[in-house]
Amino acid sequence: MATVSPLVGLVLGGTGATGKALITQLLEDSNFTKVIVVGRRTASLSDDKVKEIIIDFDRIKDHSSAFTGADVAFCCLGTTRGKSGVEGFKKVDYEFVVNSAEALKTGGCKHFHLVTSAGANANSRLLYPQTKGRAEEAVRALGFPRVSVYHPKMLLTKRDESRPAESLFQSLLAPVAWASPTLLTTRCSTLARAMINNCFNSLPGDDTYEVVDNAKIHVLADGSSKDKST
Repeated sequence: MATVSPLVGLVLGGTGATGKALITQLLEDSNFTKVIVVGRRTASLSDDKVKEIIIDFDRIKDHSSAFTGADVAFCCLGTTRGKSGVEGFKKVDYEFVVNSAEALKTGGCKHFHLVTSAGANANSRLLYPQTKGRAEEAVRALGFPRVSVYHPKMLLTKRDESRPAESLFQSLLAPVAWASPTLLTTRCSTLARAMINNCFNSLPGDDTYEVVDNAKIHVLADGSSKDKST
């Protein structure tokens, strides 16, 4: 087994459910010596490994130093149309994602992990999958040494904010998640573990871009394909 070089990880969207799960696991992982958390508001973290940076995503070019020094970046940015409106959704899920990725590429990041959604498709006529798909295409075009895009299905978590429809849907899906965890659902902790484990996997040949579907997320999370090759 190859020796793993110490890594600096950067998390975007650390106050969301997936971001929180990711930060918790990164802090427990000895392969990561530092975790930079960049966000619009504090994630209220107190750990010697954490460097928290608050920025204005509308003025990312004024915060270029926040995006330097990371070997690996995990983008969990996202909102909903119901919470932010159509234009607000497109701003967060496209503009903030792509602009952050561009700043990270300039800052020397080698591996960019992006969480979008199952069904993401830039050619869709629907706002949600179209925006997610457009973000994927724009990030891919930046030319990172490696990009990993994740397509989870329904994310299962207990949120701080109230989302009654989502809570009801999660309750209805609970039996399905128990009987067949990979069919329609993904736990945020599972997605977080998959992303971290994937930092130590190699892509075949000269590939630099991958889309990780819901089934593969679960495979990565259980560590069965973790090769520690970087």
